[in-house]
Amino acid sequence: MDAFRSFGDRCAHHGYTLASLADLTQEPHHQEKLALLLCEVFTATHGINPPRLMDLQGWIDVLHNDPPSEVGSYVALHGAEYIAMSTAHQDEPDRLSLGWRGVAKAHRHHERDLMVALTLAHISHAAGHGAEILAGEFDTTDPWAMMQLGAFPFQAAPCWLTFQRLSTKSL
Repeated sequence: MDAFRSFGDRCAHHGYTLASLADLTQEPHHQEKLALLLCEVFTATHGINPPRLMDLQGWIDVLHNDPPSEVGSYVALHGAEYIAMSTAHQDEPDRLSLGWRGVAKAHRHHERDLMVALTLAHISHAAGHGAEILAGEFDTTDPWAMMQLGAFPFQAAPCWLTFQRLSTKSL
């Protein structure tokens, strides 16, 4: 873990702090801030297959319908602003599954440091709570998933293949 310490140090140097969702539940407008960030990063990773248009309440409902683990999910803050997230679910006692992740557009110049630092928070949480497996869906259309996959030695597993038609001009 010492090899990754510089990522967290650089985040702190640039004024970012990390907090679990559990640490933020009492913050003013917590759900709204998280829902707005989810909307931005989810939309950014689904350009070919965009989500349906929803208002803020729709994104809050998405969070309620598939709630991430409050103690195993993390947000990076710049002051009171939510600027990066990496969520997880602890579906089984020995498994932490990574979920939605991403960085707000205005802070993407630090996205690698932020994503590695957030993933380290997941690893620390998993180790401290008996999880032996850290799993994730690493879609090639998700640049932040690719950062996580590239920075950590995730073992390959059976996967789904998603085919996308990029252009209708050839039809």
